[in-house]
Amino acid sequence: MVVGFVLIGILSGLIAAGISLFMGATFGWAFAAYMAAGNAAMILAGLAVMLRSYLSANNATDLCFDDDYMWIALDDGRVVGAPLEWYPGLFYASSTQRQDYELGGRKIHWNSLKECISLTDLMGCGFTPPRKPTA
Repeated sequence: MVVGFVLIGILSGLIAAGISLFMGATFGWAFAAYMAAGNAAMILAGLAVMLRSYLSANNATDLCFDDDYMWIALDDGRVVGAPLEWYPGLFYASSTQRQDYELGGRKIHWNSLKECISLTDLMGCGFTPPRKPTA
């Protein structure tokens, strides 16, 4: 996320340099200053989201699957889910392979699939589907 903001900053700097050449230095530098302020705000917002997700991410206590989602129970009682299509290794794995996981605090690891999911990254993406219905 932050890398994307940095790339936007670089791109806007190049655009500002181009504007300076064709529209005059004053306009180009004004545009560059405007873009730099906006990019700084985006970078700070991205860092705030990452920090919030890191601080709010709890440890995984259980994991289950249905046809389309992976459901993760957290130690604070929340249940979060992620579409299996986000993780092709899990999407195409058999049920037996999916069940061969290790919970390690904020990480879930599948040795046989060479797949590792960080809860901090998962929670930082801002997607939490509805809770899995209970019978």
